Amino acid sequence: MLREALLDPDQNRYFLFDGAGLLDKIAAGPADTQAAADAVARTRMDDVGAPGYFRFIHHLGADAPDAALRILGDPKFAVNLPAHSLRLGQAKCLQLCLLTMDDALWVSKAVARFRSETDRVARRSLLRCLSYAVRPAADAAIRSVAEGDGESDRMLRTLARGALRRARVPAPDGAPTTTREQFGAILARCAEDGRVPYEDGARAVVADALHHVRSADEPLLRKARRKIARRISDESLLELDQVTAWLRRAMAERD
Repeated sequence: MLREALLDPDQNRYFLFDGAGLLDKIAAGPADTQAAADAVARTRMDDVGAPGYFRFIHHLGADAPDAALRILGDPKFAVNLPAHSLRLGQAKCLQLCLLTMDDALWVSKAVARFRSETDRVARRSLLRCLSYAVRPAADAAIRSVAEGDGESDRMLRTLARGALRRARVPAPDGAPTTTREQFGAILARCAEDGRVPYEDGARAVVADALHHVRSADEPLLRKARRKIARRISDESLLELDQVTAWLRRAMAERD
């Protein structure tokens, strides 16, 4: 009955949020989790509020780009996290939600929205997310802004050019002090645990990562990012930057 109620196009939109939460709680499998994500994408943001909406989408762990992109409808969308001394604005909220998903699925939707979006805040948030995608379509969208003389938002053009500079991760100088095999073990741990290890035994390997990363590591790198994005903290945001740089280097190795 709950599944049927959530599919009803005329359903009360606050019920969709409440019902999606219940379905997620009693989910019998991934199909129910996805149904909950689809239902919450049809809710009214004013009824739910930014903190509740963000936490639910981020918690779901389902591929729900449509639900995540609803965040763009509120330029002042923000979530305070006192336990981590963090205030996440629209861009970081969207980033953390999308990066928990398979980027092969959300990038096309984000690119399409980026091209049609007129709100400046939303466009800047989308550009930030696309800069983390490490996908050709995302990079092409960023480049079109960076090189576009007709772009009216100068700040967006500046951000796009900065994103392209960061996307160039050259091979490091010098020689590593650790081995490729050690890095493989660290990357496997990262993909399993959802965190970059920094204990004494791992610190040197992490420092040498750009020496060791290869194009064959792409699946594990993307898995590790999805796992890291499940955590909400200043440390996880830094680790997302770090693993994205590894992924950029891996793609450069492939090219």
